Amino acid sequence: MPLSLYLSCKIHTLKIRGTIYLVLGILFIVWNILMTIVQWKVIRKELETGPEGVGFLIGSQLFLYLGLVLVFAWRRVQKKIARKEQETMLNSFLKDVGNKQ
Repeated sequence: MPLSLYLSCKIHTLKIRGTIYLVLGILFIVWNILMTIVQWKVIRKELETGPEGVGFLIGSQLFLYLGLVLVFAWRRVQKKIARKEQETMLNSFLKDVGNKQ
Protein backbone atom coordinates (compact mmCIF):
# COMPACT_ATOMS: atom_id res chain seq x y z
CA MET A 1 0.00 0.00 0.00
CA PRO A 2 1.49 3.37 -0.99
CA LEU A 3 2.26 5.77 1.83
CA SER A 4 -0.10 8.49 0.54
CA LEU A 5 -3.04 6.05 0.40
CA TYR A 6 -2.23 4.80 3.89
CA LEU A 7 -2.11 8.36 5.26
CA SER A 8 -5.37 9.33 3.55
CA CYS A 9 -7.11 6.28 5.09
CA LYS A 10 -5.59 7.18 8.46
CA ILE A 11 -6.81 10.79 8.13
CA HIS A 12 -10.32 9.60 7.22
CA THR A 13 -10.39 7.32 10.28
CA LEU A 14 -9.21 10.17 12.50
CA LYS A 15 -11.93 12.47 11.15
CA ILE A 16 -14.61 9.90 11.98
CA ARG A 17 -13.19 9.41 15.47
CA GLY A 18 -13.02 13.18 16.00
CA THR A 19 -16.63 13.62 14.94
CA ILE A 20 -17.75 10.91 17.36
CA TYR A 21 -15.80 12.53 20.21
CA LEU A 22 -17.25 15.95 19.48
CA VAL A 23 -20.87 14.78 19.18
CA LEU A 24 -20.71 12.68 22.35
CA GLY A 25 -18.94 15.47 24.23
CA ILE A 26 -21.56 18.04 23.28
CA LEU A 27 -24.39 15.61 24.13
CA PHE A 28 -22.93 14.91 27.58
CA ILE A 29 -22.46 18.60 28.32
CA VAL A 30 -25.99 19.49 27.21
CA TRP A 31 -27.39 16.53 29.16
CA ASN A 32 -25.58 17.71 32.28
CA ILE A 33 -26.88 21.26 31.90
CA LEU A 34 -30.45 20.02 31.47
CA MET A 35 -30.23 17.69 34.47
CA THR A 36 -28.74 20.47 36.61
CA ILE A 37 -31.62 22.77 35.67
CA VAL A 38 -34.21 20.06 36.36
CA GLN A 39 -32.70 19.12 39.74
CA TRP A 40 -31.71 22.62 40.85
CA LYS A 41 -33.93 22.50 43.96
CA VAL A 42 -32.36 19.24 45.10
CA ILE A 43 -28.85 20.54 44.44
CA ARG A 44 -29.50 23.78 46.31
CA LYS A 45 -30.94 21.85 49.26
CA GLU A 46 -27.89 19.56 49.35
CA LEU A 47 -25.51 22.54 49.24
CA GLU A 48 -27.13 23.94 52.39
CA THR A 49 -26.21 20.81 54.36
CA GLY A 50 -22.48 21.59 54.37
CA PRO A 51 -19.53 19.56 53.08
CA GLU A 52 -21.70 16.65 52.00
CA GLY A 53 -23.51 19.01 49.66
CA VAL A 54 -20.28 19.97 47.93
CA GLY A 55 -19.52 16.29 47.37
CA PHE A 56 -23.00 15.83 45.96
CA LEU A 57 -22.49 18.76 43.59
CA ILE A 58 -19.15 17.41 42.37
CA GLY A 59 -20.62 13.95 41.83
CA SER A 60 -23.69 15.28 40.05
CA GLN A 61 -21.49 16.86 37.40
CA LEU A 62 -20.16 13.53 36.09
CA PHE A 63 -21.53 14.02 32.57
CA LEU A 64 -19.91 17.45 32.42
CA TYR A 65 -16.51 15.91 33.18
CA LEU A 66 -17.02 13.21 30.57
CA GLY A 67 -18.11 15.77 28.00
CA LEU A 68 -15.09 17.98 28.64
CA VAL A 69 -12.72 15.02 28.34
CA LEU A 70 -14.29 14.09 25.00
CA VAL A 71 -14.07 17.66 23.70
CA PHE A 72 -10.38 17.80 24.66
CA ALA A 73 -9.86 14.42 22.95
CA TRP A 74 -11.52 15.87 19.83
CA ARG A 75 -9.05 18.76 19.92
CA ARG A 76 -6.12 16.34 20.13
CA VAL A 77 -7.49 14.41 17.14
CA GLN A 78 -7.82 17.67 15.17
CA LYS A 79 -4.15 18.44 15.83
CA LYS A 80 -3.19 14.93 14.75
CA ILE A 81 -5.21 15.30 11.53
CA ALA A 82 -3.45 18.59 10.73
CA ARG A 83 -0.07 16.97 11.33
CA LYS A 84 -0.93 13.99 9.06
CA GLU A 85 -2.20 16.32 6.29
CA GLN A 86 1.03 18.33 6.45
CA GLU A 87 3.00 15.10 6.29
CA THR A 88 1.03 13.99 3.22
CA MET A 89 1.60 17.33 1.48
CA LEU A 90 5.31 17.24 2.30
CA ASN A 91 5.64 13.70 0.98
CA SER A 92 3.88 14.57 -2.29
CA PHE A 93 6.02 17.71 -2.67
CA LEU A 94 9.23 15.75 -2.12
CA LYS A 95 8.05 13.11 -4.57
CA ASP A 96 7.34 15.80 -7.21
CA VAL A 97 10.72 17.44 -6.67
CA GLY A 98 12.42 14.06 -6.97
CA ASN A 99 10.62 13.33 -10.25
CA LYS A 100 11.59 16.68 -11.79
CA GLN A 101 15.30 16.13 -11.25
